Formats: sequence, structure tokens, C-alpha cells
Amino acid sequence: MNRLFDLSLLLDLDLGQRFFRLHDTTRHFLRDRSGKGDLVTQHKQLVVALYARTGSDADARVRRYYYLYLPHHLAEAQKRGRLDGVLLAPRWLQAKLAATADPQALVADYQQYGVGEAQSLIGRTLRLIAGILARDSRQLLPQLIGRLEDLETVAATGFLEDARQLVPRPAIVPIRPSLTPPGAETARLEGHGGWVMALCLLPDGRLASGSKDDTIRLWDVATGAETARLEGHNNSVIALCLLADGRLASGSWDRTIRLWDVATGAETARLEGHLEEYDDSFTALCLLADERLASGSMYPTTIRLWDVTTGAVTARLKGHGGPVLALCLLADGRLASGYSDSTIRLWDVATGAETARFWEYTPYVGALCLLADGRLAEGSADGTIRLWDVATGDVTARLKGHADTVDALCLLADGRLASGSEEAQTLSGAASKSPKPDGVNLPRLPPPRRARRH
Repeated sequence: MNRLFDLSLLLDLDLGQRFFRLHDTTRHFLRDRSGKGDLVTQHKQLVVALYARTGSDADARVRRYYYLYLPHHLAEAQKRGRLDGVLLAPRWLQAKLAATADPQALVADYQQYGVGEAQSLIGRTLRLIAGILARDSRQLLPQLIGRLEDLETVAATGFLEDARQLVPRPAIVPIRPSLTPPGAETARLEGHGGWVMALCLLPDGRLASGSKDDTIRLWDVATGAETARLEGHNNSVIALCLLADGRLASGSWDRTIRLWDVATGAETARLEGHLEEYDDSFTALCLLADERLASGSMYPTTIRLWDVTTGAVTARLKGHGGPVLALCLLADGRLASGYSDSTIRLWDVATGAETARFWEYTPYVGALCLLADGRLAEGSADGTIRLWDVATGDVTARLKGHADTVDALCLLADGRLASGSEEAQTLSGAASKSPKPDGVNLPRLPPPRRARRH
């Protein structure tokens, strides 16, 4: 073993603990030499050994290995029946989360080995609540019950009844679905102390969110973990925008635009003087093709274009009669703006001319985002996300699920659309309703389709 370790063929070696980890090269070599038939036999033997070694006297390392890798070994041993029993056992989920403290390990089991509708629904629910579980593992069973209660496919497996029996008493256990079930939303990032008002995708794939709690938070969208927090604004952060040099611009009700180095968290510059005549706040930001920064505000109602190097205002787009609440750059270089009268206006930023106007009734347009297929996503005060064909002015789809205003939208690298809202609901560890930190939803997008003109 020492020789293999010295040759870098082992990743880890602890003779005292009788533990070693093979390098992938070594593992692949041994798999190839064993042959498929022998591998199945060896996995079966390992499964038997794992069952025998995971009693109450098992050490922590053996128990962790058991919970992390038993589904893999069952699958490789072609023990589909036992694997299904594991994936449909709330007790297993509860024990695995306790042993690993990693909600993503639960999600991975269903992504790799889940089959059938019931297992798919359980896996999607675990992905949806992973952020909640990372903060409080006691939420596992109440969240599963509250989100899956009304789904016949899951109920038929006995999963929900078993889950109810495992909830520590006394407890308030839902008898009707009280939380959002798995659906178009694929994940939820939670932690802000106020509603999410702005979203922005960073070059490294992380998602930045601005909130009424005055902070900007950076998220790993794969795990739901908060990786950094940018603090400095002394009022709500209601607009975010990535600049050409990789810095993040933020607009706030504290009447400043601040520029941030997202690698260090340092504020590098501040743009002020936007509101020469009125004392009000930034509501929207957008980077233009020529690297200028467009900003909207409550009052005055003009859109201002900034040179971020000098901090000078280089142009003004006038026409809105009220607060400009959202901005978005279109594929053809025009600027889309959302207004409190429900209209979306398209602008030629070179001439300052308004070139088109869309309208469908909603109290106001809260967010805009360009999709990969050229459609424009609009978040509105009625909780709906509308997808617009900017060539025709048609609404091609409506995404519904939010219970309150959609204030932020952002397209992720994998094609999903992230949406931030003012809504707030969850279950506590004892399965009773309580307010939750506001979050970010990640729904899938429907394909384009033709729709009647509105």
C-alpha cells in the first residue's frame, strides 16, 4: 500500500484506520481487469458487507460510506428492488441526511438512480428544498409531506404515510398540500432577510441577488449555497448589472450606483448625481452594447446612459410618464424598458427614439430579461412571467406560480430562468407555518409558440 501511495496511485492512505482511496486511474484499471460479471458479484459481496458493518457500533467513516455509496453498489449489483426500497424510504433519507449533512447527496441518488414518476417527484422535491435542508435538516419530513401530499403517485407507494410516522411528536403535520409541489420550479435559493428585488448571472456561473435587506448575495446555483455577501448599501438593493470588465453594478434606494469586484467583495467605484432635480432612487440597470450603463429611476422618469469609466451621464431617453422599473438589452441593440403603467417600450439608444410599445394589463412591469431564443421575459405585479415575441408584440407564454410581484429575472447558463419575488411561506421544523427568508425560483421555460396579439 505504501508503494502504491508513493506512486500516486492512491488518493488517501491511513493504515491506522485501515483506510485507503484508489486513484481513478487505478480504479478504472481494476474494473477493466475484473470484467462485468465479476464486478456484479463483487458489488453484491460489498452490499452484504456494508449491511453487516453498519450497526450501532459502526464507526463514523463506515456509516458515512454506507449512506453515500449504498445506492451505487445496489445499482451495480443489479439489486433494483432493494434500490427502490431505499429511494422510497423516508427513514433512509432522514438517516442519510443525518450521516452526511449534505442535501445534495440525497438529490444525487434520485438524479442517478431514480426511476418512475414517484421517485422523480421525490427527487425534484429534494432539489427544490435543498437550500432549506442545508440550514435546518429537521425540515426534511415536513417539507416532503407539505409538498407531496396531494400527489397520488407518491401516496400510493406508502412514502407519505411512513414519513408522517417519523415526524417527532408533538408536531403539526399537514393533511393537505400547503407548500409548492415539484413542478416548473427546479430549485430555491433562500437566505435573504427581505424580498429579492434584483438578479444577475456572474461569469463564473454564480447568481447574484439584491434584496430589501440591503445586501447583495452570491449563490452557487448547483448546491443552493451562499458563497459571498457584498455589503455597503444602506438601503434596499433593487438593480444589478454585470459590466464588461466583470464588475457588478448595483442600484439602490440609497440613491447610489456602486461597482463591485465580485472576486474580493470590494466596492471599486460609486456613481452619483443621477437625481439632480429630485431626491429618489435607482430602480433598474442595464449594460448596453457600447459598454455604457443605462439606469432607470422612480423620479425623474428619464433613462440615463452612463460612461462607467468617467461617471458622466452621456445621454437621456425621455418618454415615460412614471417610474422606470426594468431595463433589458435586446439582441438587436435596442433597449427595452418596463414602466409602472404596464407598458414595455423599445428604444434606439443611438437616436433616443422610441421604436415600439407592448402592453397587457398588469399593475406594473417589475422585471425584464432576454431569453436565448430572442424572446423577452417580463415579470409583473400580478405574479405572472410573460414571454414576448419582440418582433410581433405577441405574448407567447405565461409562467405562473408566484403568489406576489415578480421583481427580478435572470437567465442562467443552463437555459433556466431565475425569478425573484416578494412572496414568503414555508414550514418550520415542527411542520407549522412560519415566515421564511425570501427566495429565488428556477423554473424551466416553455418553447416559443405563436399567440394572438394583445
